[in-house]
Amino acid sequence: MAEPQQPDKAKLIIGILYLDEQLLARTLYSLVQHFGPIEINGPTIQFTFTNYYEEEIGKNLKKIFVAFAQSINRDVLPSIKKFTNDLEKKFSFDNKRRINIDPGYLTEHQVVLASAKEHPYRIYLSDGIYAQLILVYTKTGWVFVEKTFADYQNEEVLEFLLQVRKTL
Repeated sequence: MAEPQQPDKAKLIIGILYLDEQLLARTLYSLVQHFGPIEINGPTIQFTFTNYYEEEIGKNLKKIFVAFAQSINRDVLPSIKKFTNDLEKKFSFDNKRRINIDPGYLTEHQVVLASAKEHPYRIYLSDGIYAQLILVYTKTGWVFVEKTFADYQNEEVLEFLLQVRKTL
Protein backbone atom coordinates (compact mmCIF):
# COMPACT_ATOMS: atom_id res chain seq x y z
CA MET A 1 0.00 0.00 0.00
CA ALA A 2 1.31 3.42 -0.93
CA GLU A 3 1.47 6.00 1.83
CA PRO A 4 -0.05 9.42 1.09
CA GLN A 5 2.54 12.09 0.40
CA GLN A 6 2.44 15.79 -0.31
CA PRO A 7 2.77 16.39 -4.05
CA ASP A 8 5.45 18.65 -5.45
CA LYS A 9 4.51 22.28 -5.72
CA ALA A 10 3.23 23.65 -9.01
CA LYS A 11 3.66 26.81 -11.05
CA LEU A 12 0.70 29.18 -11.04
CA ILE A 13 -0.32 30.09 -14.57
CA ILE A 14 -3.08 32.49 -15.54
CA GLY A 15 -4.70 33.22 -18.88
CA ILE A 16 -6.42 36.59 -19.19
CA LEU A 17 -9.00 37.28 -21.87
CA TYR A 18 -9.39 41.01 -22.48
CA LEU A 19 -10.27 43.84 -24.80
CA ASP A 20 -9.12 46.91 -22.87
CA GLU A 21 -5.33 47.31 -22.44
CA GLN A 22 -5.71 49.59 -19.40
CA LEU A 23 -7.94 47.06 -17.68
CA LEU A 24 -5.39 44.35 -18.47
CA ALA A 25 -2.69 46.47 -16.80
CA ARG A 26 -4.87 46.95 -13.70
CA THR A 27 -5.62 43.24 -13.59
CA LEU A 28 -1.96 42.27 -13.87
CA TYR A 29 -1.09 44.77 -11.14
CA SER A 30 -3.70 43.22 -8.82
CA LEU A 31 -2.49 39.70 -9.59
CA VAL A 32 1.13 40.63 -8.90
CA GLN A 33 0.14 42.31 -5.63
CA HIS A 34 -1.60 39.10 -4.57
CA PHE A 35 0.61 36.33 -6.03
CA GLY A 36 4.01 37.99 -6.34
CA PRO A 37 6.12 38.71 -9.42
CA ILE A 38 5.51 37.28 -12.85
CA GLU A 39 8.34 34.99 -13.86
CA ILE A 40 7.43 34.45 -17.52
CA ASN A 41 5.27 36.62 -19.74
CA GLY A 42 3.69 34.34 -22.27
CA PRO A 43 2.27 35.14 -25.66
CA THR A 44 -0.63 37.42 -26.44
CA ILE A 45 -2.86 35.72 -28.96
CA GLN A 46 -5.98 36.72 -30.85
CA PHE A 47 -8.88 34.86 -29.25
CA THR A 48 -10.78 33.63 -32.30
CA PHE A 49 -11.63 30.14 -31.05
CA THR A 50 -15.19 30.88 -29.94
CA ASN A 51 -17.60 33.80 -29.76
CA TYR A 52 -18.81 32.69 -26.31
CA TYR A 53 -17.40 35.81 -24.58
CA GLU A 54 -18.25 38.43 -27.24
CA GLU A 55 -21.65 39.44 -25.90
CA GLU A 56 -20.26 40.00 -22.42
CA ILE A 57 -16.75 41.35 -23.05
CA GLY A 58 -16.73 42.40 -26.71
CA LYS A 59 -15.27 41.45 -30.08
CA ASN A 60 -11.63 41.26 -31.20
CA LEU A 61 -10.58 39.73 -27.89
CA LYS A 62 -7.01 38.90 -26.99
CA LYS A 63 -5.64 36.46 -24.44
CA ILE A 64 -2.37 36.75 -22.59
CA PHE A 65 -0.69 34.07 -20.50
CA VAL A 66 1.57 34.60 -17.48
CA ALA A 67 3.40 32.37 -15.02
CA PHE A 68 4.29 33.47 -11.51
CA ALA A 69 7.67 33.05 -9.86
CA GLN A 70 6.34 31.67 -6.59
CA SER A 71 5.38 27.99 -6.69
CA ILE A 72 2.08 27.04 -5.09
CA ASN A 73 0.62 24.10 -3.25
CA ARG A 74 -1.90 22.48 -5.57
CA ASP A 75 -4.65 22.47 -2.95
CA VAL A 76 -4.87 26.28 -2.99
CA LEU A 77 -6.37 26.31 -6.49
CA PRO A 78 -9.93 26.88 -5.19
CA SER A 79 -8.89 29.97 -3.22
CA ILE A 80 -7.00 31.30 -6.24
CA LYS A 81 -10.07 30.84 -8.46
CA LYS A 82 -12.26 32.58 -5.90
CA PHE A 83 -9.81 35.51 -5.82
CA THR A 84 -9.78 35.81 -9.61
CA ASN A 85 -13.58 35.60 -9.73
CA ASP A 86 -13.76 38.45 -7.20
CA LEU A 87 -11.35 40.45 -9.36
CA GLU A 88 -13.55 39.88 -12.41
CA LYS A 89 -16.56 41.13 -10.42
CA LYS A 90 -14.61 44.18 -9.23
CA PHE A 91 -13.86 45.15 -12.83
CA SER A 92 -17.37 44.35 -14.12
CA PHE A 93 -19.73 46.99 -15.48
CA ASP A 94 -23.53 46.65 -15.67
CA ASN A 95 -23.23 43.08 -14.36
CA LYS A 96 -21.03 42.12 -17.31
CA ARG A 97 -17.45 41.02 -17.02
CA ARG A 98 -14.95 43.16 -18.86
CA ILE A 99 -12.16 40.63 -18.36
CA ASN A 100 -11.95 36.86 -17.91
CA ILE A 101 -9.22 35.45 -15.66
CA ASP A 102 -8.46 31.72 -15.88
CA PRO A 103 -6.06 30.43 -13.21
CA GLY A 104 -4.49 27.02 -13.18
CA TYR A 105 -1.29 25.26 -12.42
CA LEU A 106 1.44 23.45 -14.27
CA THR A 107 3.35 20.46 -12.94
CA GLU A 108 5.95 18.18 -14.46
CA HIS A 109 3.13 16.06 -15.90
CA GLN A 110 0.09 18.26 -16.51
CA VAL A 111 -1.72 21.54 -16.88
CA VAL A 112 -4.85 21.90 -14.74
CA LEU A 113 -7.32 24.80 -14.86
CA ALA A 114 -9.86 25.87 -12.25
CA SER A 115 -13.53 26.43 -12.99
CA ALA A 116 -16.66 27.30 -11.06
CA LYS A 117 -18.79 25.37 -13.56
CA GLU A 118 -19.56 21.70 -13.15
CA HIS A 119 -19.16 19.42 -16.16
CA PRO A 120 -18.76 15.65 -16.46
CA TYR A 121 -15.04 16.00 -17.19
CA ARG A 122 -14.29 18.25 -14.21
CA ILE A 123 -13.47 17.06 -10.71
CA TYR A 124 -14.84 18.83 -7.68
CA LEU A 125 -12.19 20.27 -5.36
CA SER A 126 -13.89 22.44 -2.73
CA ASP A 127 -15.83 25.67 -2.21
CA GLY A 128 -17.69 25.31 -5.51
CA ILE A 129 -14.50 25.01 -7.56
CA TYR A 130 -13.64 22.24 -10.00
CA ALA A 131 -10.40 21.15 -11.68
CA GLN A 132 -10.05 20.33 -15.35
CA LEU A 133 -7.08 18.52 -16.86
CA ILE A 134 -6.11 20.43 -20.01
CA LEU A 135 -2.78 18.97 -21.12
CA VAL A 136 -0.57 16.02 -20.24
CA TYR A 137 3.21 16.01 -20.70
CA THR A 138 4.83 12.83 -22.03
CA LYS A 139 8.20 11.90 -23.51
CA THR A 140 7.01 13.32 -26.83
CA GLY A 141 5.81 16.65 -25.39
CA TRP A 142 2.37 18.07 -24.67
CA VAL A 143 -0.57 15.80 -25.40
CA PHE A 144 -4.11 17.09 -25.77
CA VAL A 145 -6.95 15.47 -23.88
CA GLU A 146 -10.52 15.27 -25.14
CA LYS A 147 -11.47 18.65 -23.65
CA THR A 148 -8.28 20.62 -24.26
CA PHE A 149 -9.35 24.18 -25.04
CA ALA A 150 -8.34 25.45 -28.48
CA ASP A 151 -6.22 28.27 -27.05
CA TYR A 152 -4.14 25.67 -25.18
CA GLN A 153 -3.48 23.94 -28.51
CA ASN A 154 -1.86 27.09 -29.94
CA GLU A 155 1.85 26.55 -30.71
CA GLU A 156 2.92 29.78 -28.96
CA VAL A 157 0.99 28.80 -25.84
CA LEU A 158 2.47 25.29 -25.86
CA GLU A 159 5.96 26.79 -26.14
CA PHE A 160 5.22 29.13 -23.21
CA LEU A 161 4.06 26.17 -21.13
CA LEU A 162 7.24 24.31 -22.01
CA GLN A 163 9.28 27.31 -20.80
CA VAL A 164 7.32 27.33 -17.54
CA ARG A 165 7.84 23.59 -17.14
CA LYS A 166 11.62 24.12 -17.35
CA THR A 167 11.43 26.36 -14.26
CA LEU A 168 10.06 23.58 -12.02
